[in-house]
Amino acid sequence: MIRLHPSRLATATMLALTAACGMGAAEAHTPLAEPAAPADALGSGVAQLLSATPLGGAGDDEVVAVGIAPDWSILVAGNCVDLPLAGVPDTLIGPAGTRVDPPPADPKTKGRPQPSSHGYILRLTSDGRKALALTRFGYGAATIQQMRSDDQGEVYIAGTNLIGAALSPGATPGRFVAKLAPDLRSCAWVLPIEGLSDFAIDGNGDVVALANKSLTRYAAGSGKPLWTATWATHGDNRPGAMTLASGSGITAVVGYGMTKTGHEPYKDPYAYAFDRAGKQVWAAWNPDPTKECDAKFGGNGLMADTTGHAAAATSDGKIMLMLYADGGNTVCMRDPADPGQPLDPAVLAGVHQAGAGYGFKGASKTSVIVRFDAVSGRIEKSTWMSAWLNPQHANGLSIDGASGDARCTAVVGNSANGCPLKDPWYPFIEGTYRGGGFLALFDRGFALQQCGYFAHAHLAAIAMRGDCVVVGGSVRPEAGPDGEKDPIKLHHAVQSTLGGDQDGYVVVLRREH
Repeated sequence: MIRLHPSRLATATMLALTAACGMGAAEAHTPLAEPAAPADALGSGVAQLLSATPLGGAGDDEVVAVGIAPDWSILVAGNCVDLPLAGVPDTLIGPAGTRVDPPPADPKTKGRPQPSSHGYILRLTSDGRKALALTRFGYGAATIQQMRSDDQGEVYIAGTNLIGAALSPGATPGRFVAKLAPDLRSCAWVLPIEGLSDFAIDGNGDVVALANKSLTRYAAGSGKPLWTATWATHGDNRPGAMTLASGSGITAVVGYGMTKTGHEPYKDPYAYAFDRAGKQVWAAWNPDPTKECDAKFGGNGLMADTTGHAAAATSDGKIMLMLYADGGNTVCMRDPADPGQPLDPAVLAGVHQAGAGYGFKGASKTSVIVRFDAVSGRIEKSTWMSAWLNPQHANGLSIDGASGDARCTAVVGNSANGCPLKDPWYPFIEGTYRGGGFLALFDRGFALQQCGYFAHAHLAAIAMRGDCVVVGGSVRPEAGPDGEKDPIKLHHAVQSTLGGDQDGYVVVLRREH
């Protein structure tokens, strides 16, 4: 169970009670008409590309989350040392800090964060072509890991207060969830949560957090923990992500249990769903590793090779879960309610890829996305995605994020080599690397409508509202002839050149009606 230090809980409660715009007190907004796509959008498929821009200065920068506000402006959350955006209104939350030059490069400390890196939220126009306003933390003060925005335009972030910076009264070091004021110029409240890895906001304003291998719901208006839920796994419990379905308030968590029963560890996926009262309402997968052997030995014929790692909810209240599998003999081809039984054939009928692929060598990673009815836990539809070195050899591909509505599901991820292409925004150039960050759009039945990749990019964030689609991640300059033949994709970029070794990256698209 999550236990907040008494002083932390008192601080969180005080902040929530005294905030001018408390949790769950969102104002009503008049819906605005969705803007039309500009005439010079790129592409001939179901979605056209409006803009593609890097965001970043010195050092390694990233975009970790994107959103679309009710006024159709684009919200981008990331971490950077500096953003070279002259003339953009700039608001600082907390102390300014002091910029410190990074230490000399050292291969032994690769991946060490920049000492001055800090979180920011940038608002762009609906086409992504102009920066409107920037809100940021001070140098080295706090970073952002996630952002959520709702239909009322409220914006929430999960971050890490690195030094106990005064982001709000009584702020302390560590992980937190914060609600920003409507103008994004301050924190309305901050709720510290130890061990936080993911979170969601219910329609009534409650915060549901995944932390310390359990789910905890915090009450709107007080920040008081209402309940904590745990679940059964085989072996070590490794939750990957959570999401919350609008309307029903159902929270789902996906992950895997790891059991060392032999030469290699067993990795068995699970999913559990809980209602607003904390009652478990359904579960999926979680096969018994002792039964994973050939049927002639009394087993179910499965092999433990699948992990749950990402989750999302559609705007019409469905739950989407994303899993990795190493090979074809996977539990995701079985009934989630009873892994000993085959999957209903209707689930995979007419989808983009009706199985995990074949011809794997080693631990090639393939991905599956599964849509559930949030209330009943019934699996509705599912599709696999693989990269392909050739028609007989599947290759690694990861689905890392998704967004959907009643018409479409859009996913982003990263392909090792051989990304599926259909009406790509940038055609493949012969002789260059056919992989990297990709975007794929499916119809309601998971038939592929459009798919393309973006050279030298890594993509993991996505948001969709109406016909607007926004994806985000990072991009790196590619040295050598490959970079010359297939340069980084820019289109009406807010920032026309790369600022450092790695920049954040944002692509804005518009679907056809």
